[in-house]
Formats: sequence, structure tokens, C-alpha cells
Amino acid sequence: MCLWHIACIMVAVGAVPADSPSPLEMHTVLIKGATFTMGSPITRKNSGEYHSNETRLEVTVADFRMGKFPVTASQFCAFLNSPEAKAYDRKNLYDRRSDGWNTTIALTDEGNYEPKPDASQAPADQVTWFGAIAYCKWLSDKTGSAYRLPTEAEWEYAARGAESRKWPWGKERPSTETKRGEKFGDRYGPTWPVGASKKAITPVGSHPANATPEGVYDLSAYYFGEWCVNKYVDRPLPSDANHSIPDMIDLTSDRVLRGAPMRDKNVKKEQSLLHWIFLGDLPQIHWGRTWTRVGCKPNDVCAFRVVEEIK
Repeated sequence: MCLWHIACIMVAVGAVPADSPSPLEMHTVLIKGATFTMGSPITRKNSGEYHSNETRLEVTVADFRMGKFPVTASQFCAFLNSPEAKAYDRKNLYDRRSDGWNTTIALTDEGNYEPKPDASQAPADQVTWFGAIAYCKWLSDKTGSAYRLPTEAEWEYAARGAESRKWPWGKERPSTETKRGEKFGDRYGPTWPVGASKKAITPVGSHPANATPEGVYDLSAYYFGEWCVNKYVDRPLPSDANHSIPDMIDLTSDRVLRGAPMRDKNVKKEQSLLHWIFLGDLPQIHWGRTWTRVGCKPNDVCAFRVVEEIK
């Protein structure tokens, strides 16, 4: 099924939190709305941390409920094995393009999807933007609640809070000792991806030190980043950052990825983050901040979490 059909069919989505017995139960955390300043406080253009696409703008977000964890492999498998998902070419939803070392979901000989051993509570990490959108609709249809991807304004506000935290947990740098951040954790090791271990990724919520003060876990803990609903705009306006309805007409433009590693200022704009990840050019990648934003094609593969709309 072509990507255009995905826009036409728009079937279901499903999810569960790490500690939930039901694939249709989603744990969310209330985030009180506010007006805040998105973007990087770093304005020195000769700084290696300066990026022109992270210029500051004032945005107002309404109250919303953010997924406590990224959607896990077991949660996403419940969707992939559903009749609704089988109406798609499921490769457009979950693309195991790097099965040798970093997917948490396996395809069985019978054509079913199941978490790899010890990875059921790790994030579903090879999900396309189309798959994340479809999952949210499926979950909404099954539960009667309204789920969607976060806007990038919501994602950033959930990560940085009213106090403009540098990382989701606060001002302390990521470290192995404190378990803040997991990018060089159990699975990859410091030589990732060269010689990377195939050990399962750490389960979501494993390290409380990763949590925001409001109780949202792992916003900047894994290498792949998380999808937002918005199309990527290099210099977004508040209306761009706050737009919560997915564009299913333009299926080729980049979508926003948050929580990913930071691009080096010398990385060419037209090359996606995933290009550097798959090539293993680690000198080009740094720890992401709460304001780090990247554009990826909607058929690229990342992780995601949901927002539950407040009625």
C-alpha cells in the first residue's frame, strides 16, 4: 500500500505504559498550560552549540496530558498485529531497516510482530511518522479517549518546564553514574554503533533520575528521538510549533523530531540526523538539549510517545 493510501485509510493506533498489563492502557501526566519561550538561549554564532533553527519564540500551550513513557515494543506490537494495521503495508508503519543491531521488534515466520527477548518494555524504536499517527488513531478508536502525537511546543514545554531546564531533569549534565540519559547505556556502549552490543535497550522508566519534576520519563534518554505531529519548519512561527493536526496531504516534507542528539553546526542541513547515525559519525553528534530540534522524513524511523487531549 502506498503512502497516499495511508493518508486515506488513517486507521488505528494503540499503546500501553511500561507497567500496565493492558496494551490499551496509557499512562499520561498532566502538564498545566502556560506561555513560555521556546528555543535555545545560546546566541553566539561561533559556538558549537548554536543552531539557527532553534531561535527563540514565545508560545502558549493549553493544558495537556503527556505520555509518561515512550510507547513500548509490546504496546506497538498490539497495534501491528491488529486487523486495522494489517490493512496497511506494515513496512510503512514499522520499518526494520537496521534489524542487525537496533530494532526492538521482530517479525515471525507467521507474519506476526513480537518484541525481541528482553525488549518488550523498551521503546518501539523503528516507527515511522505514519506508524505513529496510525497508532494514535487506533488507540483513540479503541479507548474512546483522544490520543495524538505531541506538538513540538508541547514536547519542549514538557521537557523544560516553566523554569527552562537545560535537560528534562534539570541543569545537571547527563552521566552514566547518575543514570541521567541512557544514550551510552546498557545497549550501545561508548563505541556505538561500531561493535555495538545487541543487548536489549533499557526498559522505559528504568532510571527515575531521567524524569521531569512533573513525572514524565525518558524525554532525552534514547538515541533515536521522538516524533512530533508538526511538519519541520527551519524558522517556525508559534502557529507552526503549536499545530496539532497532522498534515496527511503533504507526505514528503520533514516532520519534527525531538529528544534526539544534537547536530554539530557543520552538519549539512539537507542531511538528516539518521544519515549520521547510520554512518556512525559520532564526532558530529552531541547530547541534545530540551530545545534541540531536527527534521526527518516521515518514513524515517524513530520512537514516539502520545498526548492525551483533555476534554
